[in-house]
Amino acid sequence: MYCNLIISHHCMCYELGYFTDEEVEASLYHIFGNEIVRSFWEKTRAPRGRTAPHGGLMRKFYDMTELAYLRRVDGDGVT
Repeated sequence: MYCNLIISHHCMCYELGYFTDEEVEASLYHIFGNEIVRSFWEKTRAPRGRTAPHGGLMRKFYDMTELAYLRRVDGDGVT
């Protein structure tokens, strides 16, 4: 539940212009250092990808989130 709140809060801040692309990616990379958050994203990433409109800020945010997740997983050797 709190994982959704954390990611949704970041999305809202990004959509409102409080975070730059670089800030979002760096923050999410840090957040994905937590196993619980990674597990949550693994379970919810596909549905989020299907529901976010292409070309919008939410879609861009989810794309950046996925990149931060993959960078964390690949960089740390997390499976």
